[in-house]
Amino acid sequence: MRKLIFVNALGKSVAFNDYGLFIATSITGLGDIPVANETQKAPGQDGATWLDAVFDTRMITVEGIINTMGGEDGIYAARTALASVLNPKNGCGTLTYYGGSKVVRMIRKALPYLPSFPQREDNAQGFLVRFEGIDPYWYETSYTKLDLGGWTGGLEFPIAGETETGLEFPVLDGVEAGIEFEVQASNAQIYLHNVGDEETPVEIWMRGAMAQAIVTNETTGECIRVNRVIAANEELYICTEKGNKKVLLTNLDTGEVINAFGYLDRTSAFWQLVPGANLVSYDPAGSGLGTKVTVQFRCRYVGV
Repeated sequence: MRKLIFVNALGKSVAFNDYGLFIATSITGLGDIPVANETQKAPGQDGATWLDAVFDTRMITVEGIINTMGGEDGIYAARTALASVLNPKNGCGTLTYYGGSKVVRMIRKALPYLPSFPQREDNAQGFLVRFEGIDPYWYETSYTKLDLGGWTGGLEFPIAGETETGLEFPVLDGVEAGIEFEVQASNAQIYLHNVGDEETPVEIWMRGAMAQAIVTNETTGECIRVNRVIAANEELYICTEKGNKKVLLTNLDTGEVINAFGYLDRTSAFWQLVPGANLVSYDPAGSGLGTKVTVQFRCRYVGV
C-alpha cells in the first residue's frame, strides 16, 4: 500500500492512496529528478572533464479518481476542497510518502499546483494534481539528535541543616538539597552516520559557558569557529543548510536573539555530513559547568 499526504502552509491536508476520497491510480516523479551535468573542456581534449551534477526541482504527478457516494453534489464538494488545500498562493507545504509499512520519506518544500479535472465519464470524476519539490530531496521524517560532550551530573553531598550526611547519587524526582558536582563527559568526539544518498546539513546548539565555540567535522577537515565568549546564560545556534545558513545567539534570561555571523572566524566553513561515518568533535577547552553541545540532522535521499 502506498500513500501521499500533502499538508499546506495553513495546516490543511489531503491524502492520496488506494482508498478514501481521493484514490491514486498513478504516482510519478518519486525517483527521477532532472539533472544537469557540469563539465569543462580543454583545447584539444577528447570528450570533457566532469565537474558536478546539479539537480533541478522535482515534479510529482498524481492521477486518480474521486471516490464519493454523494452524487454530483459530493463530486463538486470534493473538487472544491481539493482546490482549497492545493492553493499555490499559500506557498510550500510538506509532502510525505508512505510505501508499505516501513518506507516513510518527506519532501520539505513542495509547491502545489491547482488540480485539473478531466471530463467526467459514467459519473466518474478523475483528477490530476502536481507538486514541485523546490528542495528535490526526500528527507527522513524524524531527526537524529545526539549530545556531543558537555557536563553531566555527578556525586553530591546532601546537607541536613549544616551537617553533611554522606554521599548519594542525584534523585530524578523531587527537590535536591546539597552540594552537587558535575563531571565533563568523555564524548567530545562522536561518529555521526549519514546513511542517506547525499551530504546533509546539521543544526548545532551550544550552551555556555565556553571561552570559544569550535565544532569540527574531522572527516572533512572543516570547522566552525565562533570568536566570542559564550556566557552561561547564552545559547549559540548554528544551521549549515545551503540557502538557510544561520548563526544565532540567544540570551536565555531575556529571550533576546542576535545575529552572530559577525563573530565567525574567517576560516570557518558550514560543513555538512558526507555519506557514511563522520567523526565530529568540539573543543572543550575553556568550557564550564552547564556546558552542553547538541547536534541534529536527518538524512536525504534521491528517491523512494
